[in-house]
Amino acid sequence: MTLRMRVLPRYPARIYGANGIMAERAGPDVTISMEYGSLIRIPSVDNPNTVFFAVWNEDFNSYSIMSFTDTFNAVIDTTGLMTETVYDPQGIGGDAFDRSLQTGEQPVSSITGLATALASIGDDLDSIDDALALRVRADAAQSFTPTQKAQALSNIGSAWQQIGGVIVAAGGATQVTWTDLSAYNLLRIRYYMTAANMTGGAILRSSRDNGATWDVGATDYRYHGFFEVNGAVSPIVDTAAGLFALVSTGINNGSDLDGFIDVSRFNKPGAATVFTEAHHISSAPALRFEKIHGFLNQGARSAIGIFAPSGSFSGVFVLEGVRG
Repeated sequence: MTLRMRVLPRYPARIYGANGIMAERAGPDVTISMEYGSLIRIPSVDNPNTVFFAVWNEDFNSYSIMSFTDTFNAVIDTTGLMTETVYDPQGIGGDAFDRSLQTGEQPVSSITGLATALASIGDDLDSIDDALALRVRADAAQSFTPTQKAQALSNIGSAWQQIGGVIVAAGGATQVTWTDLSAYNLLRIRYYMTAANMTGGAILRSSRDNGATWDVGATDYRYHGFFEVNGAVSPIVDTAAGLFALVSTGINNGSDLDGFIDVSRFNKPGAATVFTEAHHISSAPALRFEKIHGFLNQGARSAIGIFAPSGSFSGVFVLEGVRG
């Protein structure tokens, strides 16, 4: 601001500039203007309420003063700038926009793309859970479908699949059977049994209707083999009795019998090949060993079983198979 005036001061009066005001005289004329160079510079404001700016209101052509507090509040109101209490309410005092320095909660919806990303992660976790559920565990029981079991065995290079194990408690049973075998080409049964008055020995039968009925026709089975008792070998001959003999003679009450049964082409049309081996005591203390091979003549079988024509048995029976 510059003010130019003509004065006629009384002698000896003089006009001086002070506190940032400069007075320059040229003859009878005196020029009053701002002298910023004479003001003291301060690096900070001790009290923003007691430090003022001189301001002019153009609308009213009026002059006034405003404190630092008034000035910056007015700037915020008119420009939308944020105060420290707004942008740093936690008093971080550093970079208030640095996420690593921030605490508290923020709605997921306020972060662009976060809700979608979290949903995608949830889908991925569901997929992982589903996949883990199909992994074999060592700390808890699990159930798998036959298809899953077959795939698992194929993955580890093992074609043989355990189809089912049966434990017959003391008191006994007259038969042990397995159904739903139409997908299996090869079968093998490993067994151990204790006889209870099995005077008719033990036999094998197959079914083409999943165990609803069992093949008992005179030509449904063909077999022959031999047995050995204390070094003496004798033949075993098919009797056309509608059965496949596993043990061709009676088994003493309380005697133990163990053996295995191998079947090939079980689910194929035409005959299936059977090979069996059994060890037991036929008449104390004679030890009996039998080997029998032959055929299941009816095709497309779906069930198989071990039967006691007389008496009963207890023991452990395990069936394994290969699909194809």
